[in-house]
Amino acid sequence: MSNKVAKGAARTVAMLTVLSLVSKVLGFVRETLIASKYGSGSNTDAFFLALSAVGIFTSVLTNAINTTLIPILSEVEAKEGKEGKERHLNNLITIISVVAVVLMVLGYIFAPTLLKFLASGYEDEQFRLVVTLTRLG
Repeated sequence: MSNKVAKGAARTVAMLTVLSLVSKVLGFVRETLIASKYGSGSNTDAFFLALSAVGIFTSVLTNAINTTLIPILSEVEAKEGKEGKERHLNNLITIISVVAVVLMVLGYIFAPTLLKFLASGYEDEQFRLVVTLTRLG
């Protein structure tokens, strides 16, 4: 890997790290505001479970993409130049978008089945709320 590619990869990793940190801080602020406004209760628990279910899936997908995408695009840029990198990136964005839409539709359809594992102790009304909130997320 050339020095230029290594610097570009390091800059990208640093930017992703900063964005991740900002995201975590904003998430903490969001949860603090929700807790101060609504307190704790079954509806708040349902909200946080739904938020967690969506967050887990998003984190896994984002981390998988970040872990694989940066090295691949760095290598493509070294071999094919900036135009090749942009072409590959456009193709990847299209593929990821299509897969994301399919997964969202499947997640919407199968939300009750998928959430049975996470919300196993929830009563019927609270479970339906978790499913509804997850589908909105």
